[in-house]
Amino acid sequence: MKFIFVVQGEGRGHLTQAISMSQILQQHGHEVCHVLVGKTAGRVIPSYFSEKIGADVTLFDSPALVLDGGNRKIQIGATMRINILHAKTYFRSLRRIHKVVEKYKPDAVINFYELMAGLYFARFKPNTVHICVAHQYLIHHPVFRFPKASILDKWMLLINNRMTMFRVNRILALSFQTEVDIPTKKIYVAPPLLRSEIMQMQPTDGDYVLGYMVYPGYAENVKAWHAKNPEIKAVFFWNRTDVPEELHINANLKFCKLNDEKFLKLMAGCKGYLSSAGFESVCEAGYFGKPTMVVPTEGHFEQNCNGEDSVRTGIAARSYDYDLSALINHIQKVANRQNTFKPWIESAPARFITLIEEAVKLK
Repeated sequence: MKFIFVVQGEGRGHLTQAISMSQILQQHGHEVCHVLVGKTAGRVIPSYFSEKIGADVTLFDSPALVLDGGNRKIQIGATMRINILHAKTYFRSLRRIHKVVEKYKPDAVINFYELMAGLYFARFKPNTVHICVAHQYLIHHPVFRFPKASILDKWMLLINNRMTMFRVNRILALSFQTEVDIPTKKIYVAPPLLRSEIMQMQPTDGDYVLGYMVYPGYAENVKAWHAKNPEIKAVFFWNRTDVPEELHINANLKFCKLNDEKFLKLMAGCKGYLSSAGFESVCEAGYFGKPTMVVPTEGHFEQNCNGEDSVRTGIAARSYDYDLSALINHIQKVANRQNTFKPWIESAPARFITLIEEAVKLK
């Protein structure tokens, strides 16, 4: 079978999920013939993605989130206004996606939570299977518990989900733990998508904590905390491009540009992990058995949902700021707990092959 991927390029989660899916499909004799990645202004798609995805990559413009002046809180109103002004740009992106699909005529398009992929299926109605993959789709499952929020926040997330799912044939809802499928809603629960390299790594207990922040505005909080606690060793990864590969704040605190191999190596060796409430890196930490604390990005209801789900399933604790004291307390609290997450992760290849091949054959 032939597949085209359409991937949201915000953060690293959907990108690494796509790499893992590509590995699984190719190991089972299928072909990923092309990959389309939605990018936003100021974002750089990490070089490791093109190196490891195993197919040619085409970038297209996709709607962006607008942050406040501190680069840490999402501005909903400004996000809507800016993206409406760029509507013509996004229509060109739809035509770019259509050109690639028409060229390769895949058996299925696998959509890693990219809004433009959903709009493409609504506008062009291609005669191919549409499979959606993301943790965000778990909110449509009856087991999911929403955090407290305004009706507008919840409504906007639900609408965004629906827009990515136009003319969908099958929804693969990634989950921290197994749940029942809901075939009447086209929802099938699947394990997180972690790459094969991770399975080959041996975790160790190092003397440092590791962190990841999507938006660099939170770095000032970390610096202020570390100035009072300089004895704690900490390494943070961020998405800034205007800084050196490694920015040393002092002897025990440094910030690194996102580098896939370095990040995973440090993840395997850290004593605890502090992150924005994305999905993928929390799962990586869970696979390694690392105590984890998540900090949902301000104004980002989707991350609040991820944070709620990580606490519900016991994969992580939650904080409201990049407070390393809370992480250190959490590390001490969960010391020596059994890792029950690993078998669920390792069931992923067989589960995905079954679900995807079945979706294509049922068309």
